[in-house]
Amino acid sequence: MTQGRLVQGYLARMAPAHECVVREIVTRGDRLRSSPLSRLDEGIFVRELEHALLRGEIDIAVHSLKDLPTAIPSGLTIAAIPARANPQDVVVTRDGAPLSALNPGSVVGTSSLRRRAQLLALRSDLTVEELRGNVDTRISKLKEGRYDAIIAAAAGLIRLGLEGVITEYLPLDRWLPAPAQGALGIEAREGDDELLEIIGKIDDPNTRACVSAERSLMQGIGAGCQAPLSAFAKTDGDRVSMDAAITSLDGTQSVAWSDAASSAEAEGLGKVMAERLLAMGGRRILEEIRGND
Repeated sequence: MTQGRLVQGYLARMAPAHECVVREIVTRGDRLRSSPLSRLDEGIFVRELEHALLRGEIDIAVHSLKDLPTAIPSGLTIAAIPARANPQDVVVTRDGAPLSALNPGSVVGTSSLRRRAQLLALRSDLTVEELRGNVDTRISKLKEGRYDAIIAAAAGLIRLGLEGVITEYLPLDRWLPAPAQGALGIEAREGDDELLEIIGKIDDPNTRACVSAERSLMQGIGAGCQAPLSAFAKTDGDRVSMDAAITSLDGTQSVAWSDAASSAEAEGLGKVMAERLLAMGGRRILEEIRGND
């Protein structure tokens, strides 16, 4: 809802002659809060919104782009990707201690396989437990003492005005985020030309190039949004560079690669890097994970 109101504000400034009303749609992912995210179907947070779009019940859908599958239903398109918010992961602890100062055995909550893998790669002495619920619920569980720390996306906390609870921002040079983390994807119907023109006014070309590379990588890997794949791309002039890694769930194995291309070749960059990571050992890591499911 916060992200929907954010986009509503963007459109009010860019296209003030048009009224934009936010409508809440509860998805299956919202309802199944007791199940681990890694066990839920890909697209579980977006499918109801896409169906409403295709039926003409809504005109646009606002998604966290990292939750949107790379395969878009026929008839729909990502009409705009606004400027990206902070892509980093953050640590929130009960006592304000940074990740490095947590005692061995401390319980860290996350619903992400990627974050679990990266955390254990840094601190194999910590205990990682499943954490579901919206941001307020997760913070409440932390304060109640059920966890010593939680890991979350900076963008979500900042958009909710909760920046003050953040203990530590995890640096991008040693902790890569999920592909497209921090970016919003605005989905609309193909052929709705007038609406697409309006929405296109809030598209940010640099962000689109970066997340195109990251999502192309994810598609090439054949991994859903819950796989232990991390990636971050950035632009410099007309070039886009990207760092990416695949990490085993216990954190003991990891393959990483960095590369660059022109912004016009962002999708191609993602495909090339996916092939390289798989060949370097990423395919074996992913096969072991699937075999243990």
